[in-house]
Amino acid sequence: MYFIWNPTSQTTQPQLFINRFDRTGYWDIDIRIMPLQSAAWVDATTGEISCQNALELECWTRIPGQTALQNGHALGMIEQFLVGVQNTALQGLNPYTF
Repeated sequence: MYFIWNPTSQTTQPQLFINRFDRTGYWDIDIRIMPLQSAAWVDATTGEISCQNALELECWTRIPGQTALQNGHALGMIEQFLVGVQNTALQGLNPYTF
């Protein structure tokens, strides 16, 4: 899951929160933290963050009988996001290699 923190934002949105696993309580998220864009892990109406819909960084499990990663699609989405940050927000200040 990726979010942004904007201490000066004036936008209104539902209070983000994470339910406990047994749904007996919840944790409020700082109101300055918001989803970067419409995302499957945030309910835009209620503000609930669903950990079941999060992208996974797990990169070891392969599709049985193939060489492709079982979680390849999510890894590709995360890579696209990070490349976007590098190309726009950092404006070339972060080199590809160190």
